Amino acid sequence: MKLVSLNDHPDWKEVFCNLTNRFLSDSDKNFALKPEYASKILELQFPVPSEAFFFEDPTGEFFGRILLQGSVLDKEQGHWGLFCLSPMPKHQEMFLKLWPEIEAWFTSRGMTKIVGPYLYTTFFPYRLRSDEQPERYGWEPNQPKVDLDVFKKLNFSVHQTYFTNFIDGYGSFATKGSREYEESLKLGFKMREITKATIEADVKIIYDLSMQGFTDNYLFAPIPYALFQSIYVPSFHALDLRLSCIQEDPQGKAVGFNFTFIMDGQIVIKSVCVLPEFRGKGLLNAGIRYSIIKAMEHFPEVQKIATALIHEDNGPSKHVANSTQDRKRHEYVLMSKDLA
Repeated sequence: MKLVSLNDHPDWKEVFCNLTNRFLSDSDKNFALKPEYASKILELQFPVPSEAFFFEDPTGEFFGRILLQGSVLDKEQGHWGLFCLSPMPKHQEMFLKLWPEIEAWFTSRGMTKIVGPYLYTTFFPYRLRSDEQPERYGWEPNQPKVDLDVFKKLNFSVHQTYFTNFIDGYGSFATKGSREYEESLKLGFKMREITKATIEADVKIIYDLSMQGFTDNYLFAPIPYALFQSIYVPSFHALDLRLSCIQEDPQGKAVGFNFTFIMDGQIVIKSVCVLPEFRGKGLLNAGIRYSIIKAMEHFPEVQKIATALIHEDNGPSKHVANSTQDRKRHEYVLMSKDLA
């Protein structure tokens, strides 16, 4: 068994990107990272060490893959992603035996801590699902549970925790943000709908707001607009955007956004952003109120809400998500290990 570097076999890139499909059930494939997305990540050029590897068994069969990289934020920190591993116990044992070579890759480049799964930026899929709830959705991390178990065996521990709350009915969201919504409108703020006709322009606005409004998020790193555009323009075209909005101040300047959509019979509150200088004015709650009003108007039959992928230490968003008592919780984790 051995690690095989993709650097030595660049013509095997397609095999690398499609490898996950060998190991997943048909239902799991619905949640797997698409090969074209993996290819896009491999093509990125950042000024940090980066190398992709296959895991090869003694017969020459590939039984997994991983992408290793240095952090763009901290030269002593490394990350891993694009991970997949055969579910066969013999292959899992082989991976555990190969792991010291992976740790050596990090230490030889001066890295003393590994955090993952994460690659380059929080705009790419990251985190592992860690709860035991049976429901799964395409917008949340859904790697096989074996991934988490394997890294625990390698003495990784929970580094950061995130969660989604699921609510049957509107709960407190039936009225949440009503006061802030009305007050913001009286002050001249606007909640402008994102439409199919405005997607290209609005994705640029959302990019600019994200680069300013998410800087305090853990592991946030800016990405070029062209990359952001290639991720979000197709996503926006595939969704009904009537629940999402750009928030504008009385002078028409964009100061925030709310990205909410209907999927799997739920109102998914996915991303909210308010520029730092406009926080404390109730715009976060006002944006959520806008989305619920639009959901009641356009999708009255949908009365389930998911407050998606919130960092455990994000006080304002956590307060909103936990405001209804009767809720179900999914959890996700970043794992870490100190090498020094």
